[in-house]
Amino acid sequence: MRRKRKLVLIFLVSVIIIAFFAILIQPSTPTPYKECFLDSCDCQCYLKFEVLEKPKDITSCKTDCKELFNVIGCKYVGLECPYGITACAVVDAINDVFVSKQCEIVKE
Repeated sequence: MRRKRKLVLIFLVSVIIIAFFAILIQPSTPTPYKECFLDSCDCQCYLKFEVLEKPKDITSCKTDCKELFNVIGCKYVGLECPYGITACAVVDAINDVFVSKQCEIVKE
C-alpha cells in the first residue's frame, strides 16, 4: 500500500514538471507551424524542407507558374500544432496518415 502511494506521488510530480516545462517553452509569438513552397519545376506545392524523391537540377527549373497555370503561391492547410510537447508529434502523425495534401495551391 505504501509503495503504491509512493508511485502515485512520483507520477503526479512528473506530470506537474512536464506541464511546467511545456508552458515554459511555448513561443511568446506564434510562428507558422509548417510552411509550404511552390516548386518552380512542376508548379506544385510541397512542405518546406520536404525531401523530394527525384533530385533535380534547380538551376534549370524556371517555369513561370503564374503565366502557365495562374498559380501565385501555396498555403498550409494541414492541422495546426497547439505547441504542446507531445501535441506536435500527435498532430504530425495525424497529418501524415489522414491529411492527403498539407499544402494547397493558391491561384490568382
